[in-house]
Parts: sequence; structure tokens; C-alpha cells
Amino acid sequence: MKIERLPLNALRAFVEAARTQSFKHAANRLGVTPGAVSRQIKQLEDRLGVTFFERHANGVQLNEIGRQLAQDIDSGLEHIAAGVATARESARQTPLLTLSAPHLPAAVAAATAGHI
Repeated sequence: MKIERLPLNALRAFVEAARTQSFKHAANRLGVTPGAVSRQIKQLEDRLGVTFFERHANGVQLNEIGRQLAQDIDSGLEHIAAGVATARESARQTPLLTLSAPHLPAAVAAATAGHI
């Protein structure tokens, strides 16, 4: 399966639920509903053909497959976050070129004078 077929929101929901061992707490941290977290994780499980959590009446428990995948995905998300931070920092340090055209306002006024 190609990685681009895995929805990023589902990966984030899965990692957060694995970290907290709770769909409710994961939902609070992500700013979504517990039902949304549950659906995202179910979608991910269906796409990969594996179950990550044992679901019980009083909550969920991560299984060994889920534990390993959560570590791997978390590491990948940390790499993505570091790359984004590096790109932002590079953009802040890149000098901007500013061009000045002192006669431009007069030329625009002259060009539009007959059209208004």
C-alpha cells in the first residue's frame, strides 16, 4: 500500500489514541469528537487489514501491533514536524527583494483616468 493512500488525520488520531489509551482523551487533544477519532482509527484498520485496539465496554487497549505502529508513525510525524520547522526558519532567514517604482502610481492614474 502506498503511504499517500493513508489519511494523515487518521494517522494523527491513531497516534494520539495510542498515546492516551483513550479515544475520548485523544479527541480532546485533537479538538474533535470521540466518534471522529473512532471512525478515523476504524478507517485506518480497515485499509491496513489489522486491528490496533482491543475494544472493551470500559475503553480500549492498544495491542502489540498497534503499539509498534504507533511508535513508527509517531517518529514519522516528528520528522515531518521538524522538516516543517526547518522550512519555516529558512523562509524567515531568506532576504526579501523589494522593488520600488516611484513613477508607477502616476502611470496607473494616467492609464485609468480615461476609464473611470
